[in-house]
Amino acid sequence: RELSRELTATHLMVAMGPGAVLIVEDALEDERVRNHPMVTAAPYLRFFAGVTVANAEGEAVGAIGVMDVRPRARPSDAEIENLKLLARMAGEMIDQVAANQRQSEQLKLLKLSEEMAGVGQWRMDAETLKSTWSDQVYRIYGVTRETFDPSLGDSIEYFHPDDREAIREAVM
Repeated sequence: RELSRELTATHLMVAMGPGAVLIVEDALEDERVRNHPMVTAAPYLRFFAGVTVANAEGEAVGAIGVMDVRPRARPSDAEIENLKLLARMAGEMIDQVAANQRQSEQLKLLKLSEEMAGVGQWRMDAETLKSTWSDQVYRIYGVTRETFDPSLGDSIEYFHPDDREAIREAVM
């Protein structure tokens, strides 16, 4: 079963902003949550300790916390710091997912641009000197990923002989 977001602790915490800490030792005695459906009905929550999750821009985007059906004493400062650490890790993961999505979208646009323009690109890993070609470069040279794994030398050899040394020097 699900709760609408408006009824979640996450919604309450995001509204509190980045860096927020919410401790509810006994929900029946806390005006903020006393009438909440998860307090007045199953699972009859009584305790909550949570912190907001923020993204790289400093916006509160979620929350992480612990709950119990029994009242509990306020967590120690060390326990709250552990929740904050988990929230920072969650924020970093959210940022990484967003960055991966942006990169994926950019790669799709690059592929589409290459196809439309009839050009391609290749790159070289500076540590391994491994050459990676775009789909369009494979098409231009009439080879496939399945049958040809280009080296740096292969990439340079496809250039005109008069240009190879300048390309090699520029890459190095």
